[in-house]
Amino acid sequence: MSRSATRNNPASNNPEEPVSVKASGRVREYILEAVAASPELLTFGKLAKVIKSRLDISRNDLKKAVGKLVTEGELIYSYKHGCSFLEKSFDKPVRISKRIVLAPYRMMFQERPEDVVIRLQHGISFGSGDHPTTRLALKGIEYVFEEPAFPGNGRALDIGTGSGVLAIACVMMGSISAAGVDTDPCARNEAVENARINRIGNRIEILDTPVENIKGRFSIVT
Repeated sequence: MSRSATRNNPASNNPEEPVSVKASGRVREYILEAVAASPELLTFGKLAKVIKSRLDISRNDLKKAVGKLVTEGELIYSYKHGCSFLEKSFDKPVRISKRIVLAPYRMMFQERPEDVVIRLQHGISFGSGDHPTTRLALKGIEYVFEEPAFPGNGRALDIGTGSGVLAIACVMMGSISAAGVDTDPCARNEAVENARINRIGNRIEILDTPVENIKGRFSIVT
């Protein structure tokens, strides 16, 4: 089918229909969206299945496109359990959702008025944003706080707070305060520091209290 025919064909607007790479010009965007939206870590093989369901692209061309994104620092390879996975690089500001952006501490970022920019000091605790579950949780927090019926000005509780990113997100989205609980002293120290970096240290309490001993009412638990 010619390019003009494709453009005039209503079926070509179907987002589920594979389109030619040249016609779409969106290989880069498709790859980044697929990696960011996946609920699990993607190997190159799994990524290829996702992309090839949307784009008419050869495996070799896809490898080149992924390689360029790795070179540019948009993606990184991580190695877990003997497999290599493609993940978003968090050595630069990364937009997690419509409003929430994770940014390395001290790195400049031109934010929009509605953005919620969470700055994190690089550490070893879980919750830097590189894991799909963290990104999904942040998207869920944004979704809940934008619900008109949600009493967003209550307290938040983050169990297994790690870096403190979810507690920080809740406060920056509207919670009056938050408590983050973790058994790891290293995680607690990093969470305290990240809360300070985001200038909300006085609104977030980091605890080692067993969950069953925590008292009070919370409007959101993460």
